[in-house]
Amino acid sequence: MTVIVLLGVCLLTMPYTSLMFFWFVLVIWGVLSWAITPPIQSHLIQLSPETSDIQQSLNNSALHFGIAFGTLIGSIVADQLSVEQNAHFGTLFAVLALVSFLFSTQRKRRAAEG
Repeated sequence: MTVIVLLGVCLLTMPYTSLMFFWFVLVIWGVLSWAITPPIQSHLIQLSPETSDIQQSLNNSALHFGIAFGTLIGSIVADQLSVEQNAHFGTLFAVLALVSFLFSTQRKRRAAEG
């Protein structure tokens, strides 16, 4: 959850920083964007260990689809609005990811309680 929040903060600050700070935020964003994959995979394995092989395949496919979809949305936003607006749209997707994570963990908690 912390990674998703930090990723959103990095996305929001990118258009409003100096060039030097931009590079710093860009490096943090790059690290965080790939740091989220192992915890997600671990979470999926814990949810259903017997189907972990297919889950990992689908998760990896979804990751690549997300990159392609983000590129599509980003190019549309940059073309229709401005490049700076990509940060706001990217943050929206980070918030949606956070909501999805919270829904998934609450579901897991309810299943464990009974």
